[in-house]
This record gives sequence, structure tokens and C-alpha cells, in this order.
Amino acid sequence: MDNLSEQDRMNLAFGLMKLFDHWKINDNETRLNLLGIENGRSRWVNAYRQGTKALPQDETVLKRVSYFLQIHESLKTSFPHGQAIMSTWMHNKNRKLNNVSPLQVMVEGGTNGIYRVLCELDCTQNWI
Repeated sequence: MDNLSEQDRMNLAFGLMKLFDHWKINDNETRLNLLGIENGRSRWVNAYRQGTKALPQDETVLKRVSYFLQIHESLKTSFPHGQAIMSTWMHNKNRKLNNVSPLQVMVEGGTNGIYRVLCELDCTQNWI
């Protein structure tokens, strides 16, 4: 995801806000935290949601975006019959994640936590 155009990054921001809506992640601060955007403003989230602001051209942010898109694809494969169960999975404690919700693992663990959740969903991620 290197060197994306501003329009591409706006489209990603817009799509990610929709994804976070589906996962019922409603808090703007949590959304910015998940994206790895430090010192962000709530109004940025609103602009992302409207498709009028691009995500920063930042390696960490774009890596996280890539992970979120992969997590979403894995959730669609695991739960093909409903969006609601994806949200439930994100918020419920998971024994494979030490009885912590995937959302909490991602918020507290940053990029590594997001990758950990991805690995839990997609066994091909940890192949050596």
C-alpha cells in the first residue's frame, strides 16, 4: 500500500469507517487509536466518514489498514451468513486471545495486536 494517491487514501478512510460501523466501533478516539493516528481529532473521523479527508501516507497506518481489510475478509469467510455475528465476535471475550475481546487486543496491542487477531482468524498468516 505504498504511495497511494490522496483519492485512494480517502476511499480507504471512507471504507474503513463503514467497516468500523459494521463492527460497532463507535467511539472516535478508539477509531483513531486503531488506525495508529496520534493526536487526531474527532472531526477527522467525521471527515473520513464523509470521504473528504485522506488517511495519512504513513507506513504504520497503511499496514493497519491492510490488516483490517484482511480481518474483514477472514470474518466474512468464517461468518458468511451475517454481519451481526462479526460485530459480536469483535466484542466478545475469546479464549484463544486469553479471554480478552479481539477489539481489546487490537486497541491495547497496536499493530502487533491487530496482527495477532488476524492470525487468529487466518491460519495462513503464521506459516513459516
